[in-house]
Amino acid sequence: MGDSRTDIELLKETFLKDLVIVTGSPTSGKSMLSPIVASLKGTENFRMSILLEHLGTLNYLGKLSDDVLTFLFRNTVDFMLYDNMIGRDMNFRFGDETSIWDSSNPEKYFDRLLAERGEFIIDEIDEERPLLVVGLSDAFWHAKRWFEAYPFLKMVYIGRHPIDVVYSWYNHRYGEEVKPISKNKSSITHGSEAYNSKIAQVILTKVNGNAVPYYALGWEDKYTELSEMDRVIYMIKCIRTNYAKAFSSLSEKEREGVLFLTFDEIVTDTDPAVAKICSFLNRERTPYTSDVLKRENCPRVVSEDVRDNKLDKIKELASEGAINSLMSMIEHHESSKI
Repeated sequence: MGDSRTDIELLKETFLKDLVIVTGSPTSGKSMLSPIVASLKGTENFRMSILLEHLGTLNYLGKLSDDVLTFLFRNTVDFMLYDNMIGRDMNFRFGDETSIWDSSNPEKYFDRLLAERGEFIIDEIDEERPLLVVGLSDAFWHAKRWFEAYPFLKMVYIGRHPIDVVYSWYNHRYGEEVKPISKNKSSITHGSEAYNSKIAQVILTKVNGNAVPYYALGWEDKYTELSEMDRVIYMIKCIRTNYAKAFSSLSEKEREGVLFLTFDEIVTDTDPAVAKICSFLNRERTPYTSDVLKRENCPRVVSEDVRDNKLDKIKELASEGAINSLMSMIEHHESSKI
């Protein structure tokens, strides 16, 4: 039998030197912003990880201890960079967000396929200090844990207008009911495209016989009674509330490691937004940056009329209480960083 003692200290000294996490809520614009950040000088092609997203959530749910979380954060992210440096686990799919074909220098990754592996790679990392770019949903929710694992971490947070997020979530069917397969089974199937797929990414929980997204924990009974639109609004409110709690838990030094941007700012005032990112990360634009901005349709106009039409549609489907919560989130979004 293995040793089950709880006093064992897990050791993992990081060899990573520079890390930036691009984060925000689902559908906030991370997939647009991450390639922009990864186009800067000295960066690696950006990476995503469902595992890293789930590790933070499992810790929040009390299913994973703080010390194990720190160990897994360091081990997983460090070897993301190591694998990149030796050409392991490369994405060669055309059109994928993390594909090497969408990086500034695809040839570099082909050269790495023939690279040796070993301890000397750490010396290369020390000398070159490549910037690893990781795009994660809801990482800011777990910001304190991330800074504990990587004190030198930089986070770029992208916030999107609550109307746009609510409308997007509703159209993705994130508010539909989650139904048990059978009363005699603990496994669950789901009543929507958002949760029915076997490759769905949101962690689902079963509480008091109700299967719900973890965003609804604490009000799971209410979740089952609400309309789809109300569920979406209250889940997004839950996310924003936890983001605010996360920010309040950060030290002054840790707060300096976070750059707050909005989706509207990035797409309408693109060059100044990119300049902020460059200054924050101490990196320069490359010729490839302009290619990425063009591909991501930046800059562009954000139509207030379109947003007003979205709000009208939301109001048709939401209760008065949910609408009041949404209007409060809108006011907060327009006056606060988070």
